[in-house]
Amino acid sequence: GVRKNHRFFRNSLKTHLMSFAPAGRVAPYARFCTPNADEMNYSELAEKVRYHKQQGGGIRTMCRIIEEYGDEREAKAKKETSIANAKALYANGVSVDIIAKSLGMTEEHVKDIVAEVEVLTQA
Repeated sequence: GVRKNHRFFRNSLKTHLMSFAPAGRVAPYARFCTPNADEMNYSELAEKVRYHKQQGGGIRTMCRIIEEYGDEREAKAKKETSIANAKALYANGVSVDIIAKSLGMTEEHVKDIVAEVEVLTQA
């Protein structure tokens, strides 16, 4: 998904930088942050940056990747919050079935979370 695309883009950028930069010169990487590809030191790298930052197809691709990444982060945060809430509710004496109904989880999932809490409290 998004992470694979991000890694591909990042690794492609590193490969381009290493193949075009003279020995000991790392300035092109810093120049990647510029919004204007014409300010970049190397034409091959500037072409890729121009596509991703200034041309319609590249902008749409990057926007889609960023949106997917945001959706993934949001889903992960919601899951982590639900687990933390389930642990807190259980620690305060709320029953498994009420926790499951309140947080939109299955009872089996809540039982797994509760088992993890019980193991930690017994240690």
